[in-house]
Amino acid sequence: MLPIMTIYLSVGKGGFNSYNEVIVVQSLLNQHLAGNGKFRAHFFERGGAPVPTTGFLAEDGNCGPQTELAIFCFQHYVLRWSEARSDGRVDPDGTTWTALNGNIAYSKMPTVDANGVMVEVGNAITNI
Repeated sequence: MLPIMTIYLSVGKGGFNSYNEVIVVQSLLNQHLAGNGKFRAHFFERGGAPVPTTGFLAEDGNCGPQTELAIFCFQHYVLRWSEARSDGRVDPDGTTWTALNGNIAYSKMPTVDANGVMVEVGNAITNI
């Protein structure tokens, strides 16, 4: 489980982007990139470039194009938002922040047919 942290101002595209809060978001994004291979692949397919120190995003407090891209990809791939809804910004107490900070559990939920036989396992998002 990821550590619970707090931001008070928005981070990302059009956000306030205070230095310390950007570092918190970059750190959480790096943890998700390290732990979720499909999210990581989506980030690199969209033009994400690894940095030597972390392997993913520089944790430098600068909310540049790579951080905005990682937020967008997190929203699009992990939260399964449409490209139109994915805005590349993390708002305090918003869905993206809640998911980044580990307050939404991702679990494998079975899909069953009419006879109760499991036919596939997919991702579900459950508020905890």
